[in-house]
Amino acid sequence: MRSYDSVKTGKQNAKIVDVEVATDIRFGRYLADVYKPVYNVDGGTVKDNGVFRYKKADGFLYDPKKNWGYARFLNVMGIKRDRSSDTPSFKPENIIGELVTIEVYEKVFTNAFSKVVKYPVARVISTLDIPF
Repeated sequence: MRSYDSVKTGKQNAKIVDVEVATDIRFGRYLADVYKPVYNVDGGTVKDNGVFRYKKADGFLYDPKKNWGYARFLNVMGIKRDRSSDTPSFKPENIIGELVTIEVYEKVFTNAFSKVVKYPVARVISTLDIPF
């Protein structure tokens, strides 16, 4: 996949073309998997800011309330959660090709070298139903 292009900010229709997954990422005393859908918008690409699924693991704290963003994402995408299991029912490859509406905004922060860094990120707002 090529480097991420600049796309204009605001609500836009997009297609999910990939999902980057990082597993077992430490956030303080918590452990999470992070899903980052990649959206194609008018030939440009923008990556999701990240959908975090915190999980139970020995030596780490766990608070199911921290998974509100993951639950919201599954709900927006129309994916049913399996509440009887700690393993996720979400399979990233199943959402590739989905048409969605996203909100693109600019992420701005100062890095460790005191340089201001800016780049576009997105979050999914809804799925698109195209009647054919």
